[in-house]
Amino acid sequence: MFRQVPAIYGSTTDEGTKNVDKTVTSATLDAAIRKQVGNINDTQLQEWKTIYPETLNNVTFSGAVLNASYPGAGNEWQRFAAMFGDAGIRCIAYFQSDMLAYAGNAQNWHYHYDVLDPRDEATGNRVYHTVELNAIWGPNNTDGSPPPSYYIPNERGGNAGAIPVIQSYWISFILTLDPNTLRSKDLAQWDPWTLATRRRLLFHNNGTMMESMTDAEKARCKFVMPYSKAKNAYAQPLTTLPPFANGTYPDPYQ
Repeated sequence: MFRQVPAIYGSTTDEGTKNVDKTVTSATLDAAIRKQVGNINDTQLQEWKTIYPETLNNVTFSGAVLNASYPGAGNEWQRFAAMFGDAGIRCIAYFQSDMLAYAGNAQNWHYHYDVLDPRDEATGNRVYHTVELNAIWGPNNTDGSPPPSYYIPNERGGNAGAIPVIQSYWISFILTLDPNTLRSKDLAQWDPWTLATRRRLLFHNNGTMMESMTDAEKARCKFVMPYSKAKNAYAQPLTTLPPFANGTYPDPYQ
């Protein structure tokens, strides 16, 4: 059992770039996948490599064109990052929102953070894991190296405008348990996540808007989630696990 409380889940566009081995190459990719996933056979390995093709080293799933190489990076870094950005974070966040929706939680919001900094674009890290914290807390209140563009106004080519936008929703959620109640009225209404629509709020360089989880994302998550759940349960890959909440709710990724 769990308490029904208002919740926000979400992820960034490039969750995996800082969370995987950056030096992975064509020669080491297979071993790196097996290290992440566990004891998989050659057929399963090929499935991973088919669903996450080599072209991801040149163009991301979102259509961003990448450099041929990045300093200190192996030639399979971006592809490897796409695999385990999904399997380690993005699809798990979708799963959490789905489970809350199955349980009837209508105060259940999801976001996609896609505010790209030029420095992070040049390094290949792009919109990396937890970069949004620099906007939520403000770039002077985090323990990392904030994106330089967060100090530059949008009208001068920066992304400082993202800070009051995301803070408007977060302050409203903290004070009222609803990100819409006190948000600036010129910002998009943040609709709850439902199983029928799987709609989320996109934070982009140029503002906010609602968007839907794509069919391609759903297909990738359906593939990776059995592996992710087995890993989190310290089980062998693709182990059949007990149904969610002892069978109380159906599992969309089983």
